[in-house]
Amino acid sequence: MNLEPAAPGLARRLALLAAATAGASAMLTQLALLRELLGAVSGNELVLGLALGLWLLLSGVGARLGATRAAPAAAGRRLAAALAFLAVVPLLQVAAVRGLRDHVFPTGAAP
Repeated sequence: MNLEPAAPGLARRLALLAAATAGASAMLTQLALLRELLGAVSGNELVLGLALGLWLLLSGVGARLGATRAAPAAAGRRLAAALAFLAVVPLLQVAAVRGLRDHVFPTGAAP
């Protein structure tokens, strides 16, 4: 079964739409995760600074790695797998923030 669209222009537009949608979704997910993290640590500014610093550092590392890779032959399939992975990751992140709070901070201690 051929998953590639017939027209190359249509494939490019669909890939750009998928990238724009993934970018918007990632931005909203990061903001929601940052808000969840601030709620878990009672609004500590140090944690906010660490989270934003790591966010920027890992964005730069990802951009550098993405720039050095060659385009794969099965780009459509990898894009679909990456989008499916990105749909599940936010749920795991929120569950991790909520679940690990009690393991990181002892009971009775202020975060």
